Formats: sequence, structure tokens, C-alpha cells
Amino acid sequence: LARAAHLSLTGGREELRLRYVSQVADAPDAYEALLARLSRARSEDLRRMTTTVGIHRDDIAITIDGKEARTFASQGQQRSAVLSLKLAQLEWAGMESGEAPILMLDDVMSELDAGRRGAFLQLIGDDIQTVITTTNLGYFTDDLLDRAKVVSMGETC
Repeated sequence: LARAAHLSLTGGREELRLRYVSQVADAPDAYEALLARLSRARSEDLRRMTTTVGIHRDDIAITIDGKEARTFASQGQQRSAVLSLKLAQLEWAGMESGEAPILMLDDVMSELDAGRRGAFLQLIGDDIQTVITTTNLGYFTDDLLDRAKVVSMGETC
């Protein structure tokens, strides 16, 4: 799902791949490996007052055209990859629940070029209830703004 959303978001120019990166999942006995790592990290974890080992520390490696997105991708490419994942989550949640989820995005347009903004807005369409915060209404077409409910928070001190 994420790949399909990303390809649509970038006009099919880039290939997005995801890989789950675990601290212990590749070990023959992942449970024992996790216990051993927790044991070795215990004193440091107590000192830091946080747990440094476990699935909450696992990651998803994202590559775009075979290169690590974290180090090689532009801000727009990184944002597109994240939006692709969000759209995939949205589609999955809708299929699982049988309900149309609400998409909430904070300042999502600021790091996208005009082409990516347009492609993204076409992907979410009118059938997805969406809340987008922004400081620049210029990111949106007049047509979209005419169909949207725009709420201004006014000036801040």
C-alpha cells in the first residue's frame, strides 16, 4: 500500500522500500537475545532512567531508489515517503474498521514542491475527511479552498 501511494505521490518516478530493523529479531532465539541485551543494558538504563533495548527501539529503514532516505533524500522526498506511509495506514485502517478514518496532518505542505502538493491533494480527494494545519493558504488551490472549511486561529501575541 505504501509503495502504491508513494508512486502516485511522486508521479511514479521513485521506488520506496521499507525494511523492519530489529535489535534481536534475526537472532536464532530472539527472546533469549532480548533478555541478554536487557541484562547488559540494565545499569545504563537505570542511570538514564529509560529503557534502551526493546522493540520500541526497533526501526523501519526507508529507501528511495535504493538509497537510505534518512541520509540521501531531500526534505520533499522524505516528507513524501512519510505521507505515503500515512496514506497506507489510512487505507489499512479503513479496510480493518469498515469506517472512513479521519486524516490529520500538521503543516504537511511546507516541505513539498508544487507538484508533490498537487499530487498529494489529488490522492486524498473529497472522500477522506482531512484536517490540515498550515500557516500558508497559498499552498492550496482556490478550488480546494472553496470546497474546504477554513478556520483561522487569528493573530497570536
